[in-house]
Amino acid sequence: MENLQRISNLSRKLRLTCTGLIFALPVLCALFWIFFNQLYPTLALLSLPVPVDHDLPGWSRSGGFLADLIPLGVIIYGLRRLRDLFSLYEGGLIFTADNVQCYRSLGRTLFVWVACNVLNHTLLGFVLTIDNPPGHRLLVLGLNSGDFTGMFVGAVVLTVSWIMDEARKIQEEQAMII
Repeated sequence: MENLQRISNLSRKLRLTCTGLIFALPVLCALFWIFFNQLYPTLALLSLPVPVDHDLPGWSRSGGFLADLIPLGVIIYGLRRLRDLFSLYEGGLIFTADNVQCYRSLGRTLFVWVACNVLNHTLLGFVLTIDNPPGHRLLVLGLNSGDFTGMFVGAVVLTVSWIMDEARKIQEEQAMII
């Protein structure tokens, strides 16, 4: 029983964290693009698909924000599914069909996130270089190690959902045996 109480307490904290991130991430993304010209030169670790060596006009920053909303929307959906999962755990529900569905959704979300990330890099490359003179504009397309990691983790989470479903079925069968 003590472990279930600890799981419930930690799940509540993680559910609240997911809720906070759902609201904070779009705001942080908007602030980044609003203050891009001031922030970019000082953020050496920032990884953009193309280098930017000049201030961006407002419409380019707006385009960057819109491009970032594509994978961000998928992340927010994943956070909502995680929040649902932690809510189930908080309520003491471990092996249920709803848990399995949350895991399946999370696994699929990771695959969609990878596809959206590739699209995001392509759009950002276009938006960030559209002001460059002809011959210096770039169209970027590619996968990075984070994309392969996302696909691997997505496959792992889908496998876990399958295992959780089997565990749920076994638990239901055992509950019927007297």
